Amino acid sequence: MNGTQETDSIPDQQMWNSTVVVTTRGRLDARVKYGHMARFSEKKMALFDDGIMVDFYNENGEHASTLTADRGQLDEEDNDVKAMGNVIVRSDSGVTLFTEEISYLQQQDRIVSQVDVKIATSNGDTLYGVGFESDPQLKAWSIQRVFGRAHKGVDLSTDRWQRGPAADSLTADSLTAEPAVPSGAPFSANAAARAADAADGAAAVPGAGNSDVEPVP
Repeated sequence: MNGTQETDSIPDQQMWNSTVVVTTRGRLDARVKYGHMARFSEKKMALFDDGIMVDFYNENGEHASTLTADRGQLDEEDNDVKAMGNVIVRSDSGVTLFTEEISYLQQQDRIVSQVDVKIATSNGDTLYGVGFESDPQLKAWSIQRVFGRAHKGVDLSTDRWQRGPAADSLTADSLTAEPAVPSGAPFSANAAARAADAADGAAAVPGAGNSDVEPVP
């Protein structure tokens, strides 16, 4: 997929406040809602420059997660979707991902990112790293170059992305989460922020038992 929205072509189709549906052999994979779309038929590309929201669905057609971002693009040749700018993915299983760029690879049914990411779970764990891969449900995910903190109070600030891990942080080459048990309600970032002000204490890191994770002295 082309990694930029820049194009010197004139779109041959423009649409506002509509939806693009992504399917596999008739099965619903995703719905892309957008504020404005510019479509370039020759390049087989559609650009979204006024906000996007992507709803992902599992193999049974059930809603799995929701992605929001400032802008994005759709590769019409392989149905891959790329989202950029203030990207947030909230899964129905209670996991939330924060990053600046992420791609949905439709043929593999995976979401991947090569930049800084933050993971917040419904039980209060927060992890930071660079590089991420997951199913769209955020149930079985892996994060590379982990430098995050496990804590009952979810730290939703992003300034830690610009500095090294603190004394109560964890670091590892990679970390993989096992499929999580659904919490029954979507993760609420606002509720987590309020909980962070009131809660304090240690919590388990998902998947840490399968990873070479050492405390930072």
